[in-house]
Amino acid sequence: MTRTFEGAFQSWRDAPLPRGSSIDPLDEVHANLALYDTWVAESVVPFMDRGIWQPAVHDVLGALENLVGQVEELRCAGTEDLEAVSAYRAYANLLKTVHRAFLREGGREDDLWDQPASADNRSKANVARRRSSSSSIPPTFISRSGSEQKSSTSANKPSSTSKISGDH
Repeated sequence: MTRTFEGAFQSWRDAPLPRGSSIDPLDEVHANLALYDTWVAESVVPFMDRGIWQPAVHDVLGALENLVGQVEELRCAGTEDLEAVSAYRAYANLLKTVHRAFLREGGREDDLWDQPASADNRSKANVARRRSSSSSIPPTFISRSGSEQKSSTSANKPSSTSKISGDH
């Protein structure tokens, strides 16, 4: 699978969300997979289309890891719908690939933005954000009111009202 953000994004866009299942535990996994797909979309589509780096939620990768674990447990338990199990695992791995590429492309390769919010993680994330201010994409931030704000070139830092401050 491709390692670039654009390639990962296109692979994800080309892949259909797997079908649901008539087996209740698998269908619950499918519902979570659809939810996590929206989380990834809410982050990566604005970044791809307009260069806006704004993670939708914290710990997307952790949620996807848990989902892959649930899928593996169902497979080991001998679920009858092995086609769905395989499709769910593959799609979850695709979501992880595109989300990791999003974090890397946004200069957050240490995944600090993808951990549960805490004062310590927010502090580390602020350091990571300052390190990434030299990104090739001009920084655009979303204010609490929802309007886009371009940072000045002399101060490539988000305003104190930025949603990406980690206070989700």
